[in-house]
Amino acid sequence: MIKMKRFLFAAMLGGALLCNAETVTSSFSYIDGVEDYFGMGSKYKIEVYDVAIRLPGDVFEGYKIKEIKMPVRSISGIENYGESKVWLSSDLFATSNINDPDLGIYDAAISMVGDEAVLAGTLPESYTIGADGVYVGVSIGVLASDDSTDYPISLGASDYSESFWLHIPSYQKYYSWTNGFRMFGYGCGISVILEKEDMPAVAVKVADAPANVYMELDASKTVDLTLSAVGSQSVSSVDFEYSLGGKSYSYHYDLEEPVAGGVIGKQFSVSLEIPAQSRLSSETVEFKVVKVNGEDNPYIDYSANTFVNILKMIPVHQVLFEEFTSTGCQYCTRGYAALAYIKENYPDFVTASYHTNYNNVDPMKVVANFPVAVNGYPAASIGRNGTCDPYFGNQIYDSKIPVVDEIIAANSVFTPWNISVSHTWDSDDHLTAKVDACNVLGYENGLYRIAYILVADGLSGEGSGWIQNNGFGTTMQNDSYVAELNDFCRGGKYGASRIAGLVFDDVVISAQGYNGVQGSVPVKLAAYEEMSHTFTFDLSKVKSEILPDKNKLRIIAALVDSNGKVLNSAKNEVNDYTGAGVESVAESNAQVEYFNLNGVKVSEPSQGIYIRRQGGKTEKVVIR
Repeated sequence: MIKMKRFLFAAMLGGALLCNAETVTSSFSYIDGVEDYFGMGSKYKIEVYDVAIRLPGDVFEGYKIKEIKMPVRSISGIENYGESKVWLSSDLFATSNINDPDLGIYDAAISMVGDEAVLAGTLPESYTIGADGVYVGVSIGVLASDDSTDYPISLGASDYSESFWLHIPSYQKYYSWTNGFRMFGYGCGISVILEKEDMPAVAVKVADAPANVYMELDASKTVDLTLSAVGSQSVSSVDFEYSLGGKSYSYHYDLEEPVAGGVIGKQFSVSLEIPAQSRLSSETVEFKVVKVNGEDNPYIDYSANTFVNILKMIPVHQVLFEEFTSTGCQYCTRGYAALAYIKENYPDFVTASYHTNYNNVDPMKVVANFPVAVNGYPAASIGRNGTCDPYFGNQIYDSKIPVVDEIIAANSVFTPWNISVSHTWDSDDHLTAKVDACNVLGYENGLYRIAYILVADGLSGEGSGWIQNNGFGTTMQNDSYVAELNDFCRGGKYGASRIAGLVFDDVVISAQGYNGVQGSVPVKLAAYEEMSHTFTFDLSKVKSEILPDKNKLRIIAALVDSNGKVLNSAKNEVNDYTGAGVESVAESNAQVEYFNLNGVKVSEPSQGIYIRRQGGKTEKVVIR
């Protein structure tokens, strides 16, 4: 059980004290402020908690441990805490270690520091950390006589997986050591007072860098790096050096907010811009952090390697977003709301909606099996990588409509496939799609194929199958919802339990090739080598009730790998049907709208690449 409490423990923040001309003492922790307290609690019984952190040898070899501290839950009178110990161990998982750690166990006491209770134990002699590192632990007993003493273990935000180890002897679930960081997402509040001759004030290394970076010829590229800092002082700036294409570059980065010192492995992100390159190449680039706060970086291993590829073109990635729904599904209206929101605000997204006969006969059902396994509704898939909620996605992002952020993130991932699709009318009932594609990296012995989907907008009808069930009709409208979802809530324009007359867009009406056409992609393709493939939809096989207007169609083409995952997709609006006396849709007088490549509407576009929408026609344009 976790209860919230927030305060800042000053001893955790570092602040080097010069003991003599050569030796420096400082406090280190994995957190820079206590946020929560952890505890299980059994009333009127002493509960013993063992918690630990690990100091890695690659960072702290040669440092000496002087003292171990941890803030604990403040109480009125500290007599409810039992005997406490601090200890050191080389192997946390040895069976005898819990009661007899192999590197030493020492008395500790709890005292009040201002309004807070702090457990502290001083080592009689300093312990020097070796190359294998060391586990630093605290054992504390607490009498859970009331709710105020159930939660002694302090926790805080951490970036390090070994910042919280937990063992509770009386609880079977935690009888062996458990990684508390992975379980709760927090680090333990233990801090360690260390000393060392010539201890660096601050050092920074590259903790994570992309394995590959893809740049378009004659265009710059921004690379995001994750850095890790250790030291008693805060970090306010870093300087990089790297070489690319036979040239050396340096880059200075000032942090908007300094990174606190005294926090072990504190991670932060920086964005480094690689200048435009004038020749094609593929080479390993070593990003080095050479200075911290204007001084030479004392970290021994301070760099990371990235493979940088300079290409003729970088394909635009449009992930395929597929919704799985039914008029009989009461909460599928949030998928409807998500697609409506996307259509208005992100017109370049590639979306398709598959209907099934869940709870009734949905007239828009066209396939017996979806392209991914669906276990319940509402459901969706991003690039056919499993399923998620069509509105909340995988609940990764905290926003009004999280699935949109997930699609944007998927679109930002490099794909080597460039794909486009166009169409021609062969007859009133035969619509042929043509795909042009290339792979900018090339491949051999590939098992790829092209999937084709035909979707329609503006579908509606009469009868019970067209009536949409709505579970949001009794739900109050919420500022955290987008307007399209609030429309289905109480008081909204669709705020009823059953909705007749709803108009459905993005509906899959023909899926003749939706899982991919065998032989549609060559087994071998050289880099940038163009390929084409055509596929004809037979509209005479489409149910008449879901094909009311041949000028409200859209072709989707997706490049699929051997595992069925979509590597890129494209769409083409079909609004030029003139057969059987039907006039072409007039677009010339429709309002023109522009969006950037992230789908955000731009009122006054300047130079660059944009999405241009006029009526039912959407296309990429370059404004010079």
